[in-house]
Amino acid sequence: MDLDEADQSSGRRRRGLLIVLSSPSGAGKTTISRLLMENDAEVTMSVSATTRPKRPGETDDVDYHFVDDLHFDRMIDGGDFVEWAPVFGYRYGTPKSPVKAALRAGRDILFDIDWQGTQQLQAAMGEDLVTIFILPPSMAELSEPARRRVARLGRGRLLAMATAALVAPALMILQRLRGADIEVAAITGAWTVLFVLVMARMAGLVRGIERSEVERRNLLDQTMHAAEQERIRIAAELHDGPIQRLSVLSYDLERAKQRVLTNPAAVARLDHAQSALSTEVQGLRELMMSLRPPTLDEVGLEAALRDQVGAFTRMSGVDCSVQVALAGRLDGELETIVYRVTQEALLNVTRHAKAKRLWLELEGVGDRVQLSIRDDGVGFDPAAGSDLVHTGHLGLIAMRERVELAGGRFQLESRPGHGVEVKAMFRVPVAS
Repeated sequence: MDLDEADQSSGRRRRGLLIVLSSPSGAGKTTISRLLMENDAEVTMSVSATTRPKRPGETDDVDYHFVDDLHFDRMIDGGDFVEWAPVFGYRYGTPKSPVKAALRAGRDILFDIDWQGTQQLQAAMGEDLVTIFILPPSMAELSEPARRRVARLGRGRLLAMATAALVAPALMILQRLRGADIEVAAITGAWTVLFVLVMARMAGLVRGIERSEVERRNLLDQTMHAAEQERIRIAAELHDGPIQRLSVLSYDLERAKQRVLTNPAAVARLDHAQSALSTEVQGLRELMMSLRPPTLDEVGLEAALRDQVGAFTRMSGVDCSVQVALAGRLDGELETIVYRVTQEALLNVTRHAKAKRLWLELEGVGDRVQLSIRDDGVGFDPAAGSDLVHTGHLGLIAMRERVELAGGRFQLESRPGHGVEVKAMFRVPVAS
């Protein structure tokens, strides 16, 4: 690959790196990128080419290389991109020439690209690519910027808006007290102007909040999708790599044992080795199943849930009841979400519930699907649920986010001493 040869003629001791920073909104990715470039002259920001129109305040060849669709097509045909992807109706791509030049010069390049571009970079530049996902110290820290924005909106700005809205009535009362004629038309006009300005400002703030929420949900969706794909990849690697090789080793041990049957001590040692090896292989198989159970893809959700609950019963000793009533297979993505929510709920029961019984029910009626997981454990006060974020208990939050991203509704019912019931309700068509 020509990019791998970019530094062959260079006398530098170190080849440059391609660095992709990703993070939830508000975790500090932009600040970290700026500080990196300010403190290291060898770090530069990659400038992408795009077909979207230039916005006010943007500079060509600084913020983006703004090109038309025909030019972008020619760059694709000429192999001039390291990666490119369509995003929200426009196309974005990383030109190859600046990347080659930076690598040749030993400079590191920061990328601000989406998950599609990152996957292409991983395939094309795996040895040169470093991907960094920035997490806040806690979910509470991540929510701090939003709380500060709400505080700014709820105090100073809302106070100013309320004051402006009271100007007209105050003027009318003042003129009435003075016995002067009330200029109804002037005051009404002024009040109308103030009202329009206040509503326009409020609309702008609402749109900003909505955009932030959409961006957050898009990022969370992409993160969960990428995590699921990584689970599938690791499960496949475990199956095709260590598990297969260890299974072959087990056969080799059996053949070796057949050759030393006259030596009881050697046979005992080989039996012990086989037993330990079998335990390790079983552990890897269980890990593979937790990452991505083949049953989910090959047989369906009901069989996967029964296997999952069966393993939970064997591990925890909790008596479980499973009832599934579906007319057919669900959409593949929804089956994955239901499976992961169940996985997280069972993990919570193991860690916190001290339960003796558990009931799982999955029912589909028409275009409605409902998952219910209930235990008879110690329960807790849902009003204290916000404290879970601060103490690092994010399981319930993860379940809610998964359900709501799929357009579903998440419901939690609990009280101390009376267990917990988790419900996830979806309104989707059932696939045949």
